[in-house]
Amino acid sequence: MVLRCRSSAFKHGLSAGSIEHAVEFWLLRRDEVNGTENTLFLGSDHAGNIIEILARPVEDDVLIVFHAMPARTQFLALLADRKE
Repeated sequence: MVLRCRSSAFKHGLSAGSIEHAVEFWLLRRDEVNGTENTLFLGSDHAGNIIEILARPVEDDVLIVFHAMPARTQFLALLADRKE
């Protein structure tokens, strides 16, 4: 999968490397978020911090990342609610 990050993905100070790591080793992935084509990823950066990422597919195996930040409480709750 190829990631292309918009400038808005870096608004909260995360690096491209952190974003790529979290997407590659995601803990939770939700496609079609809120009825859109957006995909939500929850994953950890290199330091183990959980981050939330929103991306939109634009081609086969190409995602545009437009949002990335430390995971907020409502997203961390999704991890606790997932079934193993």
